[in-house]
Amino acid sequence: MTVNSPDNSTSNEFNMFVDCLLLEKLSKNGINFGELLVSLPGIYPSTILERLARLVTTSQIHRHIYSRLLADSGREPDSKPRQEHRIKLPIEHPLDYEWRFGQTASQLLLDTATRLVGSDKRMCLLGAPSILRYALEQGYSCPIILIDKNPLLRSCFPRTAVGNIFTLNVASDPLPDIRASVVMIDPPWYTEYMRAFIWAGYALSESDSYLLISVPPKGTRPDVESEMEEVYRWMQQGLGLTRLEVHEAVLPYRSPLFEKNALRAEGVLMVPEEWRRGDLWVFKSDHQRRKQSAKPTVTDHQPSWMEVVLRNMRLKVRNSESSVPVFLDPSLISLVEMDVLPSVSRRDPRRDKVDLWTSGNRIFSTCGVRIVATIVRALSAGISAHDEVSAYLNRLLDPSESQLVSTTVEQLNKLSILETAEIDRYGEGWTNAELVL
Repeated sequence: MTVNSPDNSTSNEFNMFVDCLLLEKLSKNGINFGELLVSLPGIYPSTILERLARLVTTSQIHRHIYSRLLADSGREPDSKPRQEHRIKLPIEHPLDYEWRFGQTASQLLLDTATRLVGSDKRMCLLGAPSILRYALEQGYSCPIILIDKNPLLRSCFPRTAVGNIFTLNVASDPLPDIRASVVMIDPPWYTEYMRAFIWAGYALSESDSYLLISVPPKGTRPDVESEMEEVYRWMQQGLGLTRLEVHEAVLPYRSPLFEKNALRAEGVLMVPEEWRRGDLWVFKSDHQRRKQSAKPTVTDHQPSWMEVVLRNMRLKVRNSESSVPVFLDPSLISLVEMDVLPSVSRRDPRRDKVDLWTSGNRIFSTCGVRIVATIVRALSAGISAHDEVSAYLNRLLDPSESQLVSTTVEQLNKLSILETAEIDRYGEGWTNAELVL
């Protein structure tokens, strides 16, 4: 995705595409909202509701159909037995653009890799810890390397696997000196990130090897088809890769907690666990066609964030440019109703005002970013927030400042309790205990 919004003609074409799909699917009597969502190529739930409302106003569907689907979307889904894992992963954070493969996708990718190169060749995963987890829990024997920027992952996996986990950002950091027969690439679905991840996968692959890449389906956003055509041409002409297979909508992703909360904030509750699906591209890297290509640059101008973990909640605090130790009110200030941002898009303008962002998609601003950063570090370490703030300021707190610190501590504790409960229901939440499989 580019930073600029798609032009009106692209948006209109996309809306017509969605409308045609909806009319086709609604010709099947009795389809419910969850079934409708899964049957479409990655169209966001609230977009579906917007287009259904438009189809009513243009008399292309009956109002009772829209009313039924709208009511259906607001119902809690039937509870199903939760998939239990021996390996618990850290909860996803929206600022990492992280959606994780479901079990079906992990199995399909591993089985495809085994079909291509056998079960004894080295495989490399770029940004796909759920595949490593699945492989370990299911007893796959192939050697697997995971490259991911999240440092928390090393404490999640058993000691025998940690040596094969590299913590780095493939978009900016030097790559390890390894080569693999198959590289499975799960990039954020934005053009510059896809290029960076694919280039890294190409650099890590042997001269005759395969790249398995998750690609956004055509319903993801208005300009995605032209973006993926651009990526494909670059892979073919710039890297000399040959596309062997294309499989549409075969890679189910588990809807992360932050997305569930964002949809809930919009009133959309009836969301199947794995409604989002990626397309799979299979490429061959042939030594006779390989080309040298400069490493792509990522120009996603995000602010810098400090991260801490409170209980199982991941909390990111915007890094302040100020280096002067001054006390400013650290209390958390609400930015949206119920504190949950009802969006997972990086284009949302409300992102610019956020100083604190939780793994549950709760957002806040604050007057005292440096003070609140000091407080959350203290809470994460289990030490006195008041003492740490005093040490930062190099003086004692006055009574009013001490009260503001106490208020902020209470806010953060309530947040971490709330989100830890959500994370437990979601089925993740790792501990630092050593794992034995």
